[in-house]
Amino acid sequence: MNELTRTPETVGAEIRGLTAQAKQMTLWFGIEIGRRLCEVKEMIGHGEWLPYLKAQTEFSQSTASRFMTLYREYGAQQQTLFGAESNYPTLNNLSISNALRLLALPENERESFAEEHDVEHMSARELEELIQEKKAAEDERDLYEQKLAEQMGAAERLKKDAETAAQEAEARCRELAETQAQIRALQENIRTLESRPVEVAVQVDEGAVAKAREEEKAAAQKELERLEKKLQKAETIAQAARERREARLREMLNTNYGNEPTVVVRYGK
Repeated sequence: MNELTRTPETVGAEIRGLTAQAKQMTLWFGIEIGRRLCEVKEMIGHGEWLPYLKAQTEFSQSTASRFMTLYREYGAQQQTLFGAESNYPTLNNLSISNALRLLALPENERESFAEEHDVEHMSARELEELIQEKKAAEDERDLYEQKLAEQMGAAERLKKDAETAAQEAEARCRELAETQAQIRALQENIRTLESRPVEVAVQVDEGAVAKAREEEKAAAQKELERLEKKLQKAETIAQAARERREARLREMLNTNYGNEPTVVVRYGK
């Protein structure tokens, strides 16, 4: 009766189930072979490993290493009827070759990666290309983050430089204002000396008075010339400080917005 009710769909489901079990068995046997290879390597002495592989197995050293890696990465401490139990239920249906290829990924990413990309139904070549695409995208992302960090660091340094330049410009402007005030006071003093009438007192030498006035005026004029030179120098320094500040601000704008790195992270189907 059961044979009469079987349909192509029912048989197809059975075939898919058996295929999955066969894949799972393959991975389990690979893990178990790796477990035994690890076990025997601990038993034999130094220099006996290659002769043992040649005499007792059909494996080359590289093939044996792959089985041992398979066990170390996927085998659990618990033992089942089939040997070492897989730590990753999602990976149970993988072929040995694909399980080994997944070792290129960090341990905490393997299971989610296999589930997200349906690795179970991928060929070894498709999986290899997908992993390479993922690594290339991660490298590009890391490069972007590195460039971004460098730009942020440069922007911070330029910001500090701009603040220093602004403070310097403010200090020079204050110095400039003080010098200008001193010049105005001296100019006023000179005008006062020039306009003050000659006061001739009894028993006072007019020549001595005139000489003293001229000397006072000359001293004031000399101080005025010194302050004017100081003013000119202060104006030059202040202008240079303003130009440095503006240059730093332009650099900050170019750093933040002129060459911003871009990255496209894309891989998979």
